This record gives sequence, C-alpha cells and structure tokens, in this order.
Amino acid sequence: WLTSDSDSSQYGGMQTQKLLRGKLDLADDEAYVLTLDPGGSDYWVLTLYDWWAMSGNFWSRTSSLNDTQTLANDDGTHTVVFSIQDPGVHNWVDTLDLHKTVFLQRWQLMPTGVGEDGRLWAGGEPSASGRVVKLSELRDVLPAETRWVTPAERIQQLEQRYESFQRR
Repeated sequence: WLTSDSDSSQYGGMQTQKLLRGKLDLADDEAYVLTLDPGGSDYWVLTLYDWWAMSGNFWSRTSSLNDTQTLANDDGTHTVVFSIQDPGVHNWVDTLDLHKTVFLQRWQLMPTGVGEDGRLWAGGEPSASGRVVKLSELRDVLPAETRWVTPAERIQQLEQRYESFQRR
C-alpha cells in the first residue's frame, strides 16, 4: 500500500517537503515497480526501512536512492524496482533480503509561495504509482529507456556508492 502526506509541516516536518510511505510484501520472484514524478521538487530521496524504522546498509547496497543516483525516464519521471534479488536494473532498490519492508519517499525543496494570510505554502504536485509484478515480467512493464546493468556494472555502481559514502 501507499499513503501520502501533502504537507508534512503538520507533523513537525518541513513545509516544503512532501512524503509518501509504502509497505511491501514481496516473494522471491516478485518486484515492486514504482514510478515517481518529482512534481517540481529540487531534491528527492527514497529510503528502505525495516519494521522498526531502521534503515539498513545504504552505504554499499542500493537500499536508498535519490534523484542524482537514479536515471530518469524520458518524461522526467523516475522508475525504481524493489526486489530481493538483483534484477539487473540500474534503478534497483535492494530490499536487503527482506520480504516484508517499508519505505519512505521524501520530495524536498518544493516550489513555494506566500498565501493571502502571509503563510508559506509548498506547491508542486509530486506523485507516485506502483505495482507488484513477477521478475520475469520486468522487461514488459518497465519503460523502454530503462537502463539495464551487467553484474560487473553493478559492482562498479556499488563501489562508486561506497566511495561517495566515505567522502561524507
């Protein structure tokens, strides 16, 4: 399931941030395909969590992705694939061997304006849509421009990710 909050400031969050939460229950041969529309945000990040809201190994596995780590679709959206096993898709969210997990999508730095009451408001309309598919169906359901990676390219992607983490 997916739930979204149009304004996270009511919960103490940033007014220029919008959120999406999802809960996954995947079999070994399944994937969750999620397409994200940034809706005007200047930055977004998707992070996988376990049931206790703990993020896993994001430094050397792709259990989180942001707008600079993914490749966009031709229309400006980003399609990511959650799965237990590596499907060979560049935009893979590694579920860290978890069948049941949750994720949080944060769109940040939304366009802003000032209302008649003088209050700041966040504009933009980010959105998401997703569905569970069999891994064997991925080539049929992903956009034609999806970047597929070889095992060697995945190793390189993970090495670059770890090097980037080390510079933090």
